[in-house]
Amino acid sequence: MKDYFYRIGINTSVQFVSKLCTAVLGFLGVGLLTRYLGQIGFGNFTLIFVYLSFFGIIADSGLQLTMSRDIAKGKHLPEKIYGTFFWLKIILIFISIVLAFISLAFLPYSPLVKRGIFVASVGVGLGFFNSFGTTILQANLRLDLVALIDLLAKAVTVAFVFIFVLMQKNFYYILNTILIGNFAALILTIFLLNKIKKIKLSFDLNLAKKISVKALPVAAISALALLYFKIDTLILSIIRGIKEVGIYGLAYKVVENLLLVWGFYMATIYPLLAKLANNKKIKETVGLWKISLTISIILSLLVSILAFVFAPLLIKILGGQDFASSVMPLRILLCSLPLFFVNNLFYHSFLLEEKTKLILKAIGTSLIFNIIINLIFIPKYGYIAASVSTVITEVYLSIIYFINRYKIKSLTG
Repeated sequence: MKDYFYRIGINTSVQFVSKLCTAVLGFLGVGLLTRYLGQIGFGNFTLIFVYLSFFGIIADSGLQLTMSRDIAKGKHLPEKIYGTFFWLKIILIFISIVLAFISLAFLPYSPLVKRGIFVASVGVGLGFFNSFGTTILQANLRLDLVALIDLLAKAVTVAFVFIFVLMQKNFYYILNTILIGNFAALILTIFLLNKIKKIKLSFDLNLAKKISVKALPVAAISALALLYFKIDTLILSIIRGIKEVGIYGLAYKVVENLLLVWGFYMATIYPLLAKLANNKKIKETVGLWKISLTISIILSLLVSILAFVFAPLLIKILGGQDFASSVMPLRILLCSLPLFFVNNLFYHSFLLEEKTKLILKAIGTSLIFNIIINLIFIPKYGYIAASVSTVITEVYLSIIYFINRYKIKSLTG
């Protein structure tokens, strides 16, 4: 057990430094974008990547978490699983981008946004593909390398945002900074994978079918979860317009950056929890989960309080005076941060136990609840309604998870 905690400590320490740098770069990038693009331009930028993120559901199809869990448990022959995983990713990314283009014909977006989606799709698709390498690294408990890859992608992206802003380049150049950053990350990922594991890119159709079937419940969960987190932005864009998307988008971007550290902590312990549970070490599994719960509560409360107090300063630094309206939605969204942390831990524990029906019901009903609230209140209250509905829905989801977690009582798998 000490060895597990030692590995968590090493991974988390390296990730903390890397993710701190990544978060700082993320905030710097947001500051450059908001000032250069303005409310409407930043709203268009936000909408383009929110739209494409929905098709990331297809590009992933539950493979990342499924593969991370199964490789960590030692299931399947590694050579077969890696090669099959590789080709599945290629096929799914192609399908997702084609569907993203086709769906544009049915949406009332401006020509600028539609052209922007075409431009950004290549960079986003490359980002989807990078998850092939990071999944393998994660399963092998090399989260330090995953953090390094993310840091490089962010650093290169922000550097080119800065260069293009100085050169006064147009909106489409700014969108392509994602492509440049993800390409740099891809080169590093290939280099690191070759150092750790020689992968044979052979495709096993039968194994592909088994993996796909097994990943389907996780894919359904991922689809609902993404809709749950992003549907308010889409509703806001259609009902209230791009300007409000920009105001809300900045507030949400701050919260997303604050969630980075917790996301990487969970990525660190998830393979370890899988190993412990697979080896029937129930006491150690429950112990690690309880420690993580304590960390999630303390860390999220500390971050939320500090960010709430300094919200006006944060918005002034990141967006300037033009985005002063983002302070209120940011403060409202920060009230949901502790719930985000705890709910994410519950989610991973149920996923580990393969209780996908429970997760689907929880997130599915929460999504319906969220959509109803947004459709009722966004037409009148705009981004404030979107912010409040996020908090209320997280409370609702927390109650469902809490009740079911303590009905089950232990992480038995």
